[in-house]
Amino acid sequence: MRIILNIKLCLKGAALHNMFVNQISSNKIGCWKKVVSTAAAFAILASLAVTSTSYATDDSSELRFSNGRFEPPMLTLPANRPVKLQVTNAGNAAFEFESFELHRERVVQPGQTITVYIPALQPGTYQFFDDFNRGAASGQIVAR
Repeated sequence: MRIILNIKLCLKGAALHNMFVNQISSNKIGCWKKVVSTAAAFAILASLAVTSTSYATDDSSELRFSNGRFEPPMLTLPANRPVKLQVTNAGNAAFEFESFELHRERVVQPGQTITVYIPALQPGTYQFFDDFNRGAASGQIVAR
C-alpha cells in the first residue's frame, strides 16, 4: 500500500513539473528513492519470513554410534515432515553414516556430532549402515 501511495505522489510531482521545475525535480528524486527503498525493505522482510518459517517446523532427533552399533537401532520419525538428525560418534574410530534410500552419506569422526538433514519422508522403513564396516552396524528409520 505504501509503495502505491509513493508512486502516486511521484506521478503527481511529475505532472506539476512544468510549473515548479526546480522544486519538483528534487522532490521527484526523493519520491523515487522512497519507492525503491520501501520495495527493497519489503523484499528483505519477505525473504527472512520465508526462511525462518521453513526451519521453524523442522523436528530434531538423535542417533548415537558406539561400540560398533547404532543406538537406537530403530529410530521412529514423523512422516511427511523434514527432520534434522543429530548423529554422534561416541566410538574411537571414524564411521560412515550411509543410506541408499535416503541418499545420504557422511563420515563422522570420533567425538564428532553431525547434522543430517532428512527431507519429508513417505511412511515406510529406510535402512542405514556404517559403510566403513559393512554389515557390522546397521539400523533403520521408520517414518510414521
